[in-house]
Amino acid sequence: MSNVNYSFSIDYSIPSSETGDTDLFAFDDCIDFPLPGNQHLVRSKRTGRQGILTSDALFALRQCNRFRPWNSQIDEISKLAQPGAANRDDIRNVLESTRQAGLVVSAREFLASLQPATPQHAEMPATYCILTCDRPAALSRLLDSLRRNHHFQPDRNHYFVLDDSRNTENQQQNQAAVDQARKKWGSPFQYIGNQQRSDMLSRLKALLPEANHDAIDFLLSDKLQPELPSYGRNRNWALVLGAGTHTIMLDDDILFEKRIPRYASGDVAIGRHRREAAFFQHDEEWRNCRLDESPDPTAGQALSLLGKSLPQALSLLGIRQPSPSMLHETESGILWRLTPQSRVLITLCGSLGDPGTASGQWAFELKEGSRQRFMGDPAHYRQNITERNCWLGSPQFQLSPSFAVMSAVTAIDGTAPVPPYFPLFRNEDLLFGSMLQQLHPQGLVADLPWAVPHLPLEKRRWDRSKLFQPAGLGFHRFSDAQLVSHCMKLPLEQERRQREFSDLFYTLSETPDPLLSRMMEEQLMLERSARIHKLTQGLEEAGDQAPAYWRQDILAIIQANQKGLMEPGSVRFADFPKSQAQPLELAKRMWHSYADALYNWQSIVGAAKMLNH
Repeated sequence: MSNVNYSFSIDYSIPSSETGDTDLFAFDDCIDFPLPGNQHLVRSKRTGRQGILTSDALFALRQCNRFRPWNSQIDEISKLAQPGAANRDDIRNVLESTRQAGLVVSAREFLASLQPATPQHAEMPATYCILTCDRPAALSRLLDSLRRNHHFQPDRNHYFVLDDSRNTENQQQNQAAVDQARKKWGSPFQYIGNQQRSDMLSRLKALLPEANHDAIDFLLSDKLQPELPSYGRNRNWALVLGAGTHTIMLDDDILFEKRIPRYASGDVAIGRHRREAAFFQHDEEWRNCRLDESPDPTAGQALSLLGKSLPQALSLLGIRQPSPSMLHETESGILWRLTPQSRVLITLCGSLGDPGTASGQWAFELKEGSRQRFMGDPAHYRQNITERNCWLGSPQFQLSPSFAVMSAVTAIDGTAPVPPYFPLFRNEDLLFGSMLQQLHPQGLVADLPWAVPHLPLEKRRWDRSKLFQPAGLGFHRFSDAQLVSHCMKLPLEQERRQREFSDLFYTLSETPDPLLSRMMEEQLMLERSARIHKLTQGLEEAGDQAPAYWRQDILAIIQANQKGLMEPGSVRFADFPKSQAQPLELAKRMWHSYADALYNWQSIVGAAKMLNH
């Protein structure tokens, strides 16, 4: 065991020139065991390397858990040191000694284990699914956009329009649009509406025991809870129809064209996942984003990366020797998820126009350049907080283990086990992403540096007054929090992990109302305190140079959440209908149904594969 017992006043003779600033470094993800005398035994969770640190040294080093150049880490620690307690050479020597003890990670050394590997070019069938609901004009526009920009391969791929419309006239118009496209230009898309879904449900049930039928209905039938929004149901149909293939889900109100935002660099980042934004005053600004020579947003890396290991993905992206800069700002706590066996399970891209978010509060949590673009000048700022017209996406190829992102074009590796979406309410991607991450702890998402125009036909605006309301508690946000906090962190076989998910939701469905209400109240308080922390951090990062109008608004949002934190009041799920007289009973009933569905999901997928073939 290395004994790195020091405070910042100890001088080491190791010359600073031994460490080059071209490499990046981070304090490893460690567990510490308190010892007498203000000391700690510190042990790396990844490698088992350990050493003894003083409390002040451990506190300072924990601020260096993101990969940065040596000098940047020294700057971070210098902010914490008392005047005269340590100079830069002292701090550099402490960092170097900690590194020699195996508790500071070199990006270059870590990346040496991820040398690019040439993938085998086996072509996998793809299933394209347009998800539509009561928007026949948008569907017709998308089909025409696909005609112009997609190379159809009906002998290898499958194409479906999944219609979840509630209005009978819209259903008829959607089916007519699909039929017309087939007659006019040979579109291979098949229409899947109420009658087709009913027929397929009957065929699925015929292959499975009666005990599975309620689970099938909950995930796929439009007969249950027809009054509630069913954003996840169409996605479940896409998973069923695409079982065993690469499944591409397309929102119906996009243009199927690959645009390159002006901020896209084409660089590669590993580990971190941060989306950026730019704001438009009129549509001509996003139309100036270059249309790629290959305008199909699902061509190339969108599909070729799926199922590839991390080394294979790097090779496909043209990386011969990974650079330390690829890990810049990545937290050391996720390194255990980045291995040669890590596999890309999802690819997605950004959006131009409407970002698809119900609220614009995310814009107040933007970082650095995106924050500056959001602030703008007073007139542009007032427009940015109400007009839903921006680029939101990644400027780089980002390979990350963070799954809680939805895209208007999302591709999923259907050859790997994936959970079903919760069929009802918004933010269905949040719970799906968390379960997928727990099923595949070393799985990856590839966020691609291009965007598709997302252009709802109806004019949408954000309500400015809602910015200043305290954070609410969504049903999926609460369910996700319970999943993250209660599921075992130990590695489990995927079948056992899915049973664990099911057990959790059975437990929630049986939780007494007083306890469940208290859990909801505590989660709401966590949501509001987290928002206060993020916004306060943004204020500090922006500094005194930030415009007063932006500071005034962000302080008002902080104050609203502080008030809501101290006076939470009666808590109910924000996405439940206000007319719902017994919201806890509804939540429990749905958790129980979802638990049944999770328990039977693999049987349903197996039957779907039989039908698909």
